Amino acid sequence: MNGLKHEETTKEIIGCAFDILNELGSGFLESVYERAMIRALHDKKLPVVSQHPIQVFFRDECVGEFYADLFVDEKVIVELKAIKAIAPEPSGSDHQLSQCYRRRSWSPHQLRKSQTRIQAIHP
Repeated sequence: MNGLKHEETTKEIIGCAFDILNELGSGFLESVYERAMIRALHDKKLPVVSQHPIQVFFRDECVGEFYADLFVDEKVIVELKAIKAIAPEPSGSDHQLSQCYRRRSWSPHQLRKSQTRIQAIHP
């Protein structure tokens, strides 16, 4: 994982995602995984804010607000996705999010059975 911004925090988040996947498995709503992630991050002593508002900028003007599922250690945005299948490549919204955020580290976690897609996107 060399080269990731906030590498230690990102590693902790990914570890929590795998712990949740192994303990809960699949089939739950995103809200269940969100609460589990909050608990797992608290157990690792990482500060986390749920549904954190983030301003979206276009040409140096705020054009809206997005609510991140989790904002960890005031550094990393985490988007949780409960999905039926894993797409082979990042979605268009992944690219849009990475382009718009002033914060520079983002890790969406998509949990399903034994398949987990974890991305860190850095503009």
